[in-house]
Amino acid sequence: SRQLLKNIHNIGEKLKQLHQIKFNKKMKTFEDQFNLYLSQLKPELNNRYLIEAVELFNHLKKYETENVFSHNDLHLENILVNKKDIFFIDFEYSSINNKYFDISKIIDSLNLNNSEISKFLFGYGIEGNSKEVNKKIKRWSLMNTYTELIWAKYINKFNKNFLNEAYLKLLTSKIKQQKL
Repeated sequence: SRQLLKNIHNIGEKLKQLHQIKFNKKMKTFEDQFNLYLSQLKPELNNRYLIEAVELFNHLKKYETENVFSHNDLHLENILVNKKDIFFIDFEYSSINNKYFDISKIIDSLNLNNSEISKFLFGYGIEGNSKEVNKKIKRWSLMNTYTELIWAKYINKFNKNFLNEAYLKLLTSKIKQQKL
């Protein structure tokens, strides 16, 4: 993880390269995936967290000019670093999505502090930690957690209790924390 943090600027550059990949307009979108999960959770749609997730997502959709080819699952285990290069692996959930989904996922997953966030954003090509950028990171970070909760409920529907109750509770408490 030390090596990873040393390369935080380069991870930003690598993410920018990924996001510049040209995509076909017919490619699946994050919205398609999100709606698929929700459609399978219909009996639970009165669940407060699902309602909040849908409201937040509908609010964030207005930023679709920032949509890119997105990995959608860039956490510690999916970022490989050696002395010369950085590799993103496991593109199973990739789709068209807002660039801040990946940006906030990396920031959260690597638990970056403010100076590391600045280095990372600078590597990506986003100047400074403006209020607007911080607001987007915060909102997409919350969207990431909602998505993880919805995905977990979706997985559990088909594999009974594949993800234990403690994990679901952890996600809901993380959501409460992020909303403060």
